[in-house]
Amino acid sequence: MKKILMFACAIALAGILGILPAATKDIAQLLPMQVLRVSTTNAIVTIEGNGQGATGQGESWDSAMEDLIARASGTAFFGAVSHILLSQEAVELLPDILKDRRLRPAAKLYIIIGDADMNEATQYLTAHSGNYTMQMAMSGMLEKADLQIPILYYNERGFEISEW
Repeated sequence: MKKILMFACAIALAGILGILPAATKDIAQLLPMQVLRVSTTNAIVTIEGNGQGATGQGESWDSAMEDLIARASGTAFFGAVSHILLSQEAVELLPDILKDRRLRPAAKLYIIIGDADMNEATQYLTAHSGNYTMQMAMSGMLEKADLQIPILYYNERGFEISEW
């Protein structure tokens, strides 16, 4: 008991003197990602977040995410991701995306067709979201079932979500 009390006092003293390492984050530097758009071109994965200029590229999902984190204007925060837009070519990355613990299982998935502006897509999805989540996709993959990811169309009339 005496040793535990001495150890606790030593830790408290080290904390008071500032000897212990402390990781602090400035909340003003947080860059919450709400929408991610994922595409692949010539075996290069591109991830765009929120249309705020936060973009990462790499040869894999993980390397593109690390590049996005490194190039973001602040501290990229993925706990707020609500929607993930996949190009048709990027659907093959789905197993890697589903394994990424930085993303919420409740984030909605879409296959996007058309070249939409990220700010417009964010506004549209805030008002008209689909129902297919990462958790549902993971469950479907484990059961080897057909994934029924909704399609988000973008054309001259605007956006439209097509559910299965």
